[in-house]
Amino acid sequence: MAAANPVPEFLTLPMPVIWHDSVPLVPDVKRLLLQMPLRLLMVFRGLMHHPDDWYGRELPRLQSEIEQFGRVDPAAMEGTALVAHVRAVVAALRRASGPRWLAAIGAMARAVPAMRWSARASRRPELQSIGSDLLAGLPTVTNQINAELADLAAEVYETPTLQRIWRTTGPAAVLDALAGHSAPEARTFGDRLTAFLRRWGLREDRGLSMRLPPWEAQPERVVALVGALAGGPAAPPTADVQALRQRAEAAVERATAAAPLPLRGLLHRSMEAIRTAARLREDSHFYVFALAGVARRSLIELGGRWQQAGWLRASDEIFLLRLAEIVAAARGDLDVATTIQQRRPVWAAVRRCWREWQTVATPAGDHLRGVGASAGRVEGVARIILDPAGFGQFRPGDVLVAPATGPAWTPLFRTAAAVVTETGGTMSHAAIVAREYGLPCVMAIPGVTNALRNGEHVLVDGNAGIVQRLANR
Repeated sequence: MAAANPVPEFLTLPMPVIWHDSVPLVPDVKRLLLQMPLRLLMVFRGLMHHPDDWYGRELPRLQSEIEQFGRVDPAAMEGTALVAHVRAVVAALRRASGPRWLAAIGAMARAVPAMRWSARASRRPELQSIGSDLLAGLPTVTNQINAELADLAAEVYETPTLQRIWRTTGPAAVLDALAGHSAPEARTFGDRLTAFLRRWGLREDRGLSMRLPPWEAQPERVVALVGALAGGPAAPPTADVQALRQRAEAAVERATAAAPLPLRGLLHRSMEAIRTAARLREDSHFYVFALAGVARRSLIELGGRWQQAGWLRASDEIFLLRLAEIVAAARGDLDVATTIQQRRPVWAAVRRCWREWQTVATPAGDHLRGVGASAGRVEGVARIILDPAGFGQFRPGDVLVAPATGPAWTPLFRTAAAVVTETGGTMSHAAIVAREYGLPCVMAIPGVTNALRNGEHVLVDGNAGIVQRLANR
């Protein structure tokens, strides 16, 4: 008889609910069951919301809160005021999360069934394959950031002084090198890059967790990204966006014309709602997590003070506490050092189990099969990027191979030959963006980052969902 799976070590430890990258590893099942009626009610409420409501009402309020809370200097605040500020920002963050999901649920719940029904009713192939074109060139924050990054990279590529700086200076020292350089073009570019970081520094790039630092806390990631994009010439980003938008407009017109006359109005409204919902998904992601980044500033400041007091080993250990515990500690009602000391082994066990659960057998053979998420076939050099710290290794024309990707990875899609990931599906973020750019994309090949070698030649077949290893050339 097979032995039962051992109980994960962290489940045997006395612990609160510990979160890893926003995923509760020890969910409160009773609480989830009690909340089920509320979750169903949320779905029904979502049916009454339109994504335009979010842009008209929620987005201006969210932008105002980011600006208002962002003006505060946590380092200048006294302890009690700093904790009160943290509570206020977190309350705003919680309030902002609900309308985002309501609007997205409402749009997709109405539009997707209507569009699928229209496609089946008309039996026209034009409506069966519109998905990739429909979402092309959306005017999202992500596309705006990507276009600005591409402009910065183009200037580096075209300016010998900047090329030398990127070639001879580590990413962490580039900003200082630009500011102190004798060439005026270097200082001017440094000002542009600094302005970009002020504008978009709250972009997260590694996961949906307040614990992880955004760009403003690790500007070297943006420097590495600019360097990766500057490895070769590229079409102006505005040309990319214009071409993508023209593709989307043509797809909508083509599909509308192909539908029977009685269905055209419904189909057109459904397609526009889907485009707005996809745009909302991108924009709300950025702004909600920008507000989380503002909250993180204050929490890291408070954690730094507690580190100096000897309560924490590092400022980010503050994220092992609940908000209520942080408030209690500020009142003197919680022994932070003892609480954190008890939770360190818990957190270490959680991380160890998380790594074990993510470890899968490395696929063998020359044909690795996954899910074809974006059509096309292309040969190229595999470039394995495990996290944003490796962006600087990427070169134009490489096949991007990663565990997963998010919005902050999409600038690489402009110059990639194809995209391969260990996780995801046809509706994941990477798949949608790959289809926008016409990149072959194969997803859901567990262990592919271990199976492939950096620099080996591969054939990516997005039609069949296969990555084929080719003989070294």
